[in-house]
Amino acid sequence: ELPPASEEPEEETPPLRSISTPVPIFVNKVSFNDINVNVLGNQIDWQTFSTALSMQGDRLVIAPTALKDINVALAPSEVEPEAAAEEPKETDATPQDIVLPEVWI
Repeated sequence: ELPPASEEPEEETPPLRSISTPVPIFVNKVSFNDINVNVLGNQIDWQTFSTALSMQGDRLVIAPTALKDINVALAPSEVEPEAAAEEPKETDATPQDIVLPEVWI
């Protein structure tokens, strides 16, 4: 059983502006071969994916990356093609502005 939720609002912390590692990290080779993935009926497969990376302090270096023979097959749509082709209904609603979230990198 979970404890009751706290009534006090948590203090907002400023966004993280940089990431650094205390020791160097080296990944000399990452390779995925003959991969087949099915996510909710969406199928993705590829022959070869390979890359390498290193990180020292706050500097990330990604080596040349190769992706060979990729295939993507989307799941069938649940909407009937005839229903999708219907005339759009006119509405009297006024368009609203889109508000994007603040992004920190």
